[in-house]
Amino acid sequence: MCQHNQGYREIMGHTHPLRQGVHQQETNYYPSCPDFLLPVLQPIVQFNYIITPIGIYVASFQFSDYNDQQIQQVLMDNCKKIDEHMWPLHTLTMNMVSGLDLQQITSLVTEPMVQQINSLCTGIEMAVNNLITNYGLPPVYSVMFRRY
Repeated sequence: MCQHNQGYREIMGHTHPLRQGVHQQETNYYPSCPDFLLPVLQPIVQFNYIITPIGIYVASFQFSDYNDQQIQQVLMDNCKKIDEHMWPLHTLTMNMVSGLDLQQITSLVTEPMVQQINSLCTGIEMAVNNLITNYGLPPVYSVMFRRY
């Protein structure tokens, strides 16, 4: 899980380079569940930019009038399900090992892959919005991807 030692702001961001734990030969081509959920888990955060070797993900939730503790546990309990939405991306990027430079990696990111990633992001968006509407929050959570 990414650390935010400087506190939270309306706009947050960080990079996703090589993995630190298991599968160290792999690169983080997509955000973790807590990264996707940060704008909902921390009401002050409206946008979370996650920069990966294949592009930028932006998670947003521009609604801050709620008790974050009320929904925090429910979202974290559903992190595994939310992470599963991105599993196909792991398969799509298996040939992008850690020894490639940024130019080599970006040349492997095709338009069909971008469409697939955007489809996966839509699935996450729908899952999160379904969860938060159960707590009376508006379904205004979004996540998108843009390649370089």
